[in-house]
Amino acid sequence: MKQIPLNTGDRFGKLTVVTLDHTDLYIHPTAQTKQTIEYYLCICDCGRTRIVCKDHLKKGKTRSCGCLVHAKRPNLKRHA
Repeated sequence: MKQIPLNTGDRFGKLTVVTLDHTDLYIHPTAQTKQTIEYYLCICDCGRTRIVCKDHLKKGKTRSCGCLVHAKRPNLKRHA
């Protein structure tokens, strides 16, 4: 089954798809099945960029660059 690529401008939470960054080939260790995984360059509403797996975007696992976590938990320490 052929995967349908995401389009530039598609939004997932605070992330907007900019372009396809790269693809990886994943081979399952026991089943020996092959799967192509697509990674997209996205820009967050806060201005940061992030490379995100297509499946994580579509399933809602990744909705921002991390700024949502910091907005919900202001006492959480950030790394420089």
